[in-house]
Amino acid sequence: MSLDQGVKGHGSRRYVAPWWRLIAILVMAAFAGCASYPDPPEARDVVVAASPRQVLVEGLAVLIERGFVIRHADLDLGRLDAMLATWPGYRLRLDALANGEGATRLSVSGYRGRQPLAPESLDALLAELLAKLQARRPADIQFLLPLAMPLTSGLDPSGTDTRGVPLLDGPRPETASSFGG
Repeated sequence: MSLDQGVKGHGSRRYVAPWWRLIAILVMAAFAGCASYPDPPEARDVVVAASPRQVLVEGLAVLIERGFVIRHADLDLGRLDAMLATWPGYRLRLDALANGEGATRLSVSGYRGRQPLAPESLDALLAELLAKLQARRPADIQFLLPLAMPLTSGLDPSGTDTRGVPLLDGPRPETASSFGG
């Protein structure tokens, strides 16, 4: 006689009461609710007096200079998706939509790994993009109205904001080190 058969009247199979099954199902259902996606990233918006195509072309140049790989760029739709392949990885999205007044609304958002980036961490990237746009055609391009906080709000000379959040200033190709070194 085996050890399993020593249980009264149940042979080699153990009997699981229906209420234990119910408890197991409820526990699995509770943990299934925890496996959800993070909130969509909050975007940083700026209105610029330039065409959407010009804004995206300059955005493309800035991202490539910073070492990003362009995954998708559609100038007609006004959308640009880029990725930086350093751990934990950055994914950025630039949207340029034409306003009725001849201006363009530029929206930048992104993820670091699987977590949304804080909008203030995109200030350095936006400042560089706006400087390139202004240097290209200073007479025609005017920066009209930031729709969020001003680009320089809360910054200190150490490259972080006043809450200690580092600004997104990804490695440039000439300074990027190889895996962990």
